[in-house]
Amino acid sequence: MPLRSVLPLGELALMRSYYRFAEPLQIACRKRPRMARFGIESLDEIACGEIDLAPLSCHCIPVCAEIVEAHRAYMAKYLFCGDRAVSRLWRGIPLVIDLDLHSDFDSYAVGLKRRWKEVQKAAQRGFHCRRIDRNLYRFDLFEIDTSLRFRSGGPVIAAFLRRPPERVPGDVAPAEPVPPLCPLHWYADWGVFAPGNPEPRSKDRLVGYLFLKRVGNVVRLTSLMGHGRYLADGVVKLLFADAMRWLLNRTHLSVHGIQYLHYGAMEHGRAGLVAWKQRFGFKPLLFSRPKKILAWLIAFFTQADETIIPWLILTE
Repeated sequence: MPLRSVLPLGELALMRSYYRFAEPLQIACRKRPRMARFGIESLDEIACGEIDLAPLSCHCIPVCAEIVEAHRAYMAKYLFCGDRAVSRLWRGIPLVIDLDLHSDFDSYAVGLKRRWKEVQKAAQRGFHCRRIDRNLYRFDLFEIDTSLRFRSGGPVIAAFLRRPPERVPGDVAPAEPVPPLCPLHWYADWGVFAPGNPEPRSKDRLVGYLFLKRVGNVVRLTSLMGHGRYLADGVVKLLFADAMRWLLNRTHLSVHGIQYLHYGAMEHGRAGLVAWKQRFGFKPLLFSRPKKILAWLIAFFTQADETIIPWLILTE
């Protein structure tokens, strides 16, 4: 589930200003060089993939409408198939892994080559991953976020402005995350932990986290961060690989039907971040909207606590 906390006003204001003004300019400046990095000369060469946010699933609960609408708003800054030329410069090109191209995790791991050896070394050192509830690790998340002031994505605003939250009492034992009530709309948190703990009766130290958000046939990687002290140990690569194993082995109902793993835009971050995504199989892909449903109309007529009226949905 999302973190139940409010960001400091200064940090929130800076983030909003960045996403509204600075990010579109960065995308415009980086688009051509990044396209060249992927061997793309024209946007028409990029494949398209249809997304279905499943707003009318029989599994949905009231909060699903909020999740779907928030995702629509987020996707407005990305290019879609058939977008007008005037918007192509300022909007990002999604980086995506098409999960349907891999029958299981082993088929994906073969393509990692040297990165797979680094993943195995991290596991051999004793680092281990599991699902977590981020609300029980607020202080650990703060330590990870502020362990470096600058990362491949740019300055870490939290390292300059955010104050440490209160620690969770030591007698609160981490519990297994609650399964999602709707298998098509959910948040999932993953953590990587350091081997061993010298303090008796204390929980393992969280040294990296990964947050996922599923909306229909797309799961978005909303955050991936490792503690600066442990990056050289390969903790982020191990964490990502374990999350991919969970997605590709498809043993749980909540991961059935996921086709795309989306991790930001080709223009996001510095060259090192793009290279990392490229090595782990992310490729440019333009999403296309469903052809049978004009789902954008729902935003004008529904709220999260109301029932979607069938006749407001126009079909072919």
